[in-house]
Amino acid sequence: MKTTRIRKQLFNADELTARAGNTWKDIRGVKTRVAPSPFDIPEAVVVMDDKDDRLRVVEMRYISDENFRRVGDRKRGVVLRVGERSNRFYGAELDTSILQQRSEYVQAILEALKRAVVDVLEQRRQSYQLVKAALTEAEPLIEGSYTTGEFTAIAEKKVLAGQK
Repeated sequence: MKTTRIRKQLFNADELTARAGNTWKDIRGVKTRVAPSPFDIPEAVVVMDDKDDRLRVVEMRYISDENFRRVGDRKRGVVLRVGERSNRFYGAELDTSILQQRSEYVQAILEALKRAVVDVLEQRRQSYQLVKAALTEAEPLIEGSYTTGEFTAIAEKKVLAGQK
């Protein structure tokens, strides 16, 4: 895929974890807060468009990565990238000729996640809540509401302010 535009947004792990919500479990009669592994918290989202603007790739970046498999139905316009061993969400390939409204992109990814990972959702629930929070925060970037220059300026202000 020859890309023409690449945009990136960094995340603050603490804020993202807070937005995803706390998970409490009763472990042997003791209510315990279960925190996500740092390896499951997205550090950044990267959005790439192909040369012809027919494919938009949304990638989540983590501390570590692994090989992924493609899951989903291309006819619906979304193919997910899911970790082979971890079932972690690594990204989505959006066919912009099918998903013609930019406002549909994030919702289409979230719906594809629901369809594709029902069987692993319980074990990865907290990880997917983090992904949902990250996708929601990056929605303007994914939908193309920012131009590259505007987005770079916003990202630089966050970095200068001590945020990721």
